[in-house]
Amino acid sequence: MTNISVIIPAAGLATRMRPLSSNMSKAMIPVCGKPIISYILDELLQYHNVNEIIIVENKLHDISEFVKSTYSFIENTFKFVEQKNPKGPLHAIEVGWKKSTKKDNSVLIWLGDTICRDELNFNSPGFLGVSKVEQKSRWCLVDSNGKTFYDKPDNDVPTDSALIGLYYFNNRKWFNDSIKKGMNQPQHKGEHQIAALLSEYLNYIPNFELLDTTEWYDCGELKTYYESTARLMQGSSREFNTLEIDTFLGTITKKATGDKALKIEKEKNWFNTLNDTQRLFVPQILDSQHGEMKMSWEAGTPLNEVWLYERMNADTWIGVTNSILDIYHKVFYKLGKEKLSDCYEMYIQKNMDRLDSEMYNDFIGIDTAKKFIKQSGLKLLQTSKWSERIHGDLHLGNMLFNSHNGRIKLLDPRGYFGMSKFSGDAQYDMGKLLHDWYCGYMMIVSGRYHIEGSKVILHWDEEKQNKILVNMLIKMNEYGYDIGNVKRLAIMLFLTCIPFHQDNPERCKAFWLRAMNLIYEEFTYEN
Repeated sequence: MTNISVIIPAAGLATRMRPLSSNMSKAMIPVCGKPIISYILDELLQYHNVNEIIIVENKLHDISEFVKSTYSFIENTFKFVEQKNPKGPLHAIEVGWKKSTKKDNSVLIWLGDTICRDELNFNSPGFLGVSKVEQKSRWCLVDSNGKTFYDKPDNDVPTDSALIGLYYFNNRKWFNDSIKKGMNQPQHKGEHQIAALLSEYLNYIPNFELLDTTEWYDCGELKTYYESTARLMQGSSREFNTLEIDTFLGTITKKATGDKALKIEKEKNWFNTLNDTQRLFVPQILDSQHGEMKMSWEAGTPLNEVWLYERMNADTWIGVTNSILDIYHKVFYKLGKEKLSDCYEMYIQKNMDRLDSEMYNDFIGIDTAKKFIKQSGLKLLQTSKWSERIHGDLHLGNMLFNSHNGRIKLLDPRGYFGMSKFSGDAQYDMGKLLHDWYCGYMMIVSGRYHIEGSKVILHWDEEKQNKILVNMLIKMNEYGYDIGNVKRLAIMLFLTCIPFHQDNPERCKAFWLRAMNLIYEEFTYEN
């Protein structure tokens, strides 16, 4: 398979998106907490034959600063160039094309305001990503034969298939000739348009293949941005069948059937039994029928997305993590009577059963892992810290952070610990926090790692992460936790989360190796 050079024209300042886009490039606007440019790059990095990514930006240079920081582990893949004196989208492509040095590559153009999650087929001589639209005057449209274009038409045209911002050209020489000739065509509506490039390329191929996209998210103006945000949230549902967003009422409704409906009912009961103070730290829950839960759509960004995509400094993070621990212990924690049978089930029985499954047969060090779980489970039984109210899944993805007022809201509680309803061992929630901060769950799930031999290297700022972690451990200690045991629990969660990620063998391997790395680094004296 040929290698690919990608040009991302992303110099737009997004005036139609203000005030959302004030003082930032359009490609840096966050959608569900993640900048548009990251959606693009995360899709591209799945294709191993993409070895050159050229980003055309504006004078703000906020895109290059972000990419260099967030994707530093593959920095050599990227090139950045500023589009000065912009003369339209084709001119931006030409500016980026002049930076390309991979002379044998094919070319993919991916516009910087286009989110698309459809699988791309690079065996085509040339394809265009398309989708049906209603407002034709906003778009360049193409007929069903992939040969005739209507660029932002003033009158009605015989097609509603719009080009969404994905253009592939298999032949580099033909592309080079076409872009030169396209730039010599008359401007359309005062700018050099991409349609000129496409029409010139048709001199070399009979027609473009049309890729009918099903996972395209339009972020070109505020109305479609809000709709795309809702659709992306709907697509993230895993623990239930559907997720409905009402942008007018500002509500989110989870719906499920069967066993998943029972989970929703448990979650709904957890919310409905909170006291007035506790309700200040969760979404508002509205009346809904069995198997459904309607709640307020809260402002904020999941904290795992803040960590991955926003450059919040360590001191601010320390303030946030201190708030999390204070909210948990001052608002939700209430000393209760421990149930060691549930602790035994959660820490030893359930985890040993998982390690005995066939899924773990090929992992090296299984006997060490089993010994570690037995030893750690017994220690956790001795230090249990039972609370009448636990969250049950207190990781960063289940906490919303509102940067405008510093408020934190808790989402998606599990609410059950073994057979205990609402109550459980608070150590479990602390282990979930360290699941992210100590073990690096959020880094592995987002693909921010690589494996060297038997060691997992996480692509995070270790100095920053360690500063936050040390403060968190001190704070946990002040709240009466045995830090060694909470670390053990975080590792146990890593060892046993693999069944939930079996569709990604490389990630499963990373979870296992990372857990074993930590066992040998911190607990080797016991093995």
